[in-house]
Amino acid sequence: MTLNPISIGILTLSLFTSAAVYANPHDGKPPKEAIEACANSAENDQVSFETPRGDTIEATCTLMDGELVAVPAGGPGERPEKSRN
Repeated sequence: MTLNPISIGILTLSLFTSAAVYANPHDGKPPKEAIEACANSAENDQVSFETPRGDTIEATCTLMDGELVAVPAGGPGERPEKSRN
């Protein structure tokens, strides 16, 4: 099978599109667990929350876009230290 330039372009576009979708599953919004963890807290409070996979994340409540959100030590987008329950 020979791939012509159009086929290569379509395959490349499909690859980049699927990678972009999986890179940010929350549409740039913090996970609900991170928001709920700070629901009864103040800015800079230390909190922890459990991820859907069962990991416990230690975080600090930080004001983001007018909303308190639990941000792990590494910050948004970085892999935080985590412990298994």
